[in-house]
Amino acid sequence: MFRPYVAAAALALIAGFTAPASAQTHGGHHGQGDMATMEISTSIVNGANVTTRPQQIDFTFTPAMRLASVRLTTTTGETIPVQFDANAAPATTATARFTALAPDSYTLDYSVDALDHLMSGRVRFTVH
Repeated sequence: MFRPYVAAAALALIAGFTAPASAQTHGGHHGQGDMATMEISTSIVNGANVTTRPQQIDFTFTPAMRLASVRLTTTTGETIPVQFDANAAPATTATARFTALAPDSYTLDYSVDALDHLMSGRVRFTVH
């Protein structure tokens, strides 16, 4: 069954649109006529200028979701190792951990499994 939020997510990806990570909301049809709103928040918001050396990013989900993948890269494309539990049961929070980040600009790409629907997001931030 084709769901409206799948079409919206596909169009957003094609257009290169990424909503601010602090408030990514995905509305759509779920189940037998129930409307579901899915929201993903991150502790470091898209476009942030961070003055400390972060060692993790916390995710908050509504409803419960599972963090499926996380990739953290520098401006030169270097991949920073990230630790998270990809096999965790769906929950309303998750954490991605890494070594303290040096001053640079970073891109965090992630995907979550929400109600059997894979959604992706991106957070770009700078550490000073």
